[in-house]
Amino acid sequence: MENFSGNSNLDSSVTGNGAPASTTGSLIRALTASLDRATLGGLYLSNPVNIRYLTGFTGSYARLFVPTSKDSDPILFTDGRYRDQATTQLREYGAERVRIDPKGSLNELPERLSSLVTTLSQPTLGVEERSITWSELEMVRQAVGAKIEIKSASHSVEELRKRKKPEEIAQLRRAATIGDLALAAVIEQLPQGHSERTIARLLDNTMLDLGADAPSFETIVASGPRAAMPHARPSDRTITRGDLVVIDFGATVNGYHSDCTRTFAIGTPNESHAAVLKAVVEAQRLGVSLLAPTISCATIDRSVREALNENGLGSYFTHGLGHGIGLEIHEAPWLHGRSGDVLEPSMVVTIEPGVYLPGDCGVRIEDSLVVTETGYEVLTKAPKDWIID
Repeated sequence: MENFSGNSNLDSSVTGNGAPASTTGSLIRALTASLDRATLGGLYLSNPVNIRYLTGFTGSYARLFVPTSKDSDPILFTDGRYRDQATTQLREYGAERVRIDPKGSLNELPERLSSLVTTLSQPTLGVEERSITWSELEMVRQAVGAKIEIKSASHSVEELRKRKKPEEIAQLRRAATIGDLALAAVIEQLPQGHSERTIARLLDNTMLDLGADAPSFETIVASGPRAAMPHARPSDRTITRGDLVVIDFGATVNGYHSDCTRTFAIGTPNESHAAVLKAVVEAQRLGVSLLAPTISCATIDRSVREALNENGLGSYFTHGLGHGIGLEIHEAPWLHGRSGDVLEPSMVVTIEPGVYLPGDCGVRIEDSLVVTETGYEVLTKAPKDWIID
């Protein structure tokens, strides 16, 4: 792996924590405008990913209070463990409008919230119901009192995160490049009699050697009949000749993720396996070709399923076609048959059709892509050659 430790092919211009530093003020303005349209006087954030997106703070404990009023600044609550870190990261991120509360522990929050809500432009406060616990919600209710109505605002920041800034796309591009280089370094080991677990460990370590902060998720290496499980965890099963091997992996760079899946045949595949491989590759190519602004995600999902149906494989495609990717490995927009999302420029999504034949094999091909003004840019460029001898 030492031969792959150089980063000469990576975008070295991207530094820091993935911050769109020059646009942080505009993010806060866009958020407060959306809150105002939703008749919310402010937003109480408990989702650490959304707090990072708005402030640059990466500590394990934080809450953020964002008032709608232009005369009031957002306030970050953390504790003594993170006081210096928060100060540094907010400054580096360009989050000048965000103030750090001097009494930021949970013990002080009720009193501080009780005071802060008196300045709200409207007697309503949004909370992120998908991330707040019942006990914390009750604490907020008691702190703000009966005169302030609590409303769900779970998608307020997620809507902003759908469309990536250039700085974010640069991070995602770098993460994808690390993944591509790591896979190239590891695939020659597939026919060498290693276990799934060994290959997964080699791939993870290579991504780290290339500069990833961590794998994006637990790397999937599934061979033979185990490849029919879409989220199989690597096992001690030895990869053998005649297997199809699904490898689903990604790298994290400054909080931003890549996501890529390739399926390989160890030796020449039999006729049945070759047919499934060909059908999935063609379906994935079709899905990618449809990416463009104004196209609904449900339409793309439906088109890919119809292509697999024509090959008699549609019933074996058991999950959504794809998802957004960014600070989370799975985030909006969502590509499935019931999705209401419509693609826009600067969205970053995956296209990942799969076919899973129980007791026999599985095939999945996935790329991460940026939607552009005229189409798309492929971020994950690893070859899709099937056969590894």
